Amino acid sequence: MTFVELDSLVDLANHYQGAVVEDILFSKGLLYLGLQTENSKQWLIFDAQSAKPGFYLTGERPPSMKAETKPLLLFLKAHLKGGNFLEASRLEKFGRVVVLTFETPAGEKLEIEGHLFSQNKNILVRRGKSKISLVKPKALQEVEIKDYPAEVRSVAQLYREWTAEQDPKKPIKDIASLRQKELEKKQRGLEKLKESLIEIQDEPWQRAASWLALHRTLEDIPLDLQKYIDITLSVQENIQRAYSLAKQSKNKKTGSLERVAVLEREISDLNKPVTAKDIEARTKKKPDSLLLDSKGRTKVFNAEISAYIGKNASDNLNLLRKAKPWYLWLHAKDMPGSHGIISLPKNKTVPDEILREVARWVLKVSLSAKQWGEWQGLKQQIIYCECRFVSPIKGDKLGRVRHKNERVLTLIV
Repeated sequence: MTFVELDSLVDLANHYQGAVVEDILFSKGLLYLGLQTENSKQWLIFDAQSAKPGFYLTGERPPSMKAETKPLLLFLKAHLKGGNFLEASRLEKFGRVVVLTFETPAGEKLEIEGHLFSQNKNILVRRGKSKISLVKPKALQEVEIKDYPAEVRSVAQLYREWTAEQDPKKPIKDIASLRQKELEKKQRGLEKLKESLIEIQDEPWQRAASWLALHRTLEDIPLDLQKYIDITLSVQENIQRAYSLAKQSKNKKTGSLERVAVLEREISDLNKPVTAKDIEARTKKKPDSLLLDSKGRTKVFNAEISAYIGKNASDNLNLLRKAKPWYLWLHAKDMPGSHGIISLPKNKTVPDEILREVARWVLKVSLSAKQWGEWQGLKQQIIYCECRFVSPIKGDKLGRVRHKNERVLTLIV
């Protein structure tokens, strides 16, 4: 987004001065401000999540977004909702910095400042002496504007291009772009591998070992082998050392050659034209590997959260090994039993009612039917923590684990 395009968006936003802030939406670095005028509703948008952050304006309804409880959103809802939009401006000396100014329902001035830099994206809010930001602010650097491009995209075109990028079903040209980047990365890796293969020399070590084994002396060593023989070691120690290093070099060379072959096949595949099948493979959501291996002991609560129970020691450890680091691990405290795993998206939390239901399930599976009946009305504690903090005890056939940073949940059976 060029400075001219940003200025055109700022100018258009100023047509809605006096509009009431009716809606405030925020999700993953996207801030939507709904301005209600007499005849229509317009949305001012700050994108501080994309690789190319920007400022947009549209009359289209925003897509459905999951509610977040970020401090920035809570602050805006508490102080800005029902206020009036005063003006938009761009801080020209800093380049891609857009400032929106409002009057709060309490009559105070409130500013929202968008830092639209790829390496320093941020949204800041100021109200009097109060300040809050999406991430910790960095000092702004002044920029020099040399010239403006001849071609300028319209406000509508900018918004269309941006919404197309937000669509998870990427068009062919985007898939092709991703494949090109992947191709270049693999080509660089192939070049480095081939360079390393030149450096790997197993033959000199093998010749040094053979010469020592034949002559059994550290004197009159051929010049081309002298750097491969350590005269501070005995003949036998040198022979063992040379054979060992020859074997290591040979194994490393074999592994590198295999990797070269794999990379060459992958590069060949990436050079093929993009097809509809490639697009489907990119956009299709992969099933959770835990779900595939846990039939009959799985509970799916919604599209994001599922729970899994192990039936025996090997089953418990298999689930733990397949779990992502941020998944939750559960176990009845101070008693043998099944492991429970809750899968969920990264940086999300499990609702308390789901956590308690899974904890109760873990306890029930860990007890016999008779024990479960006898425990009714009694209290029992369940420990839980992220899977990253759980590690199997090596060699333990009972499937026991070590854990840390655990929390305790108390249940009444």
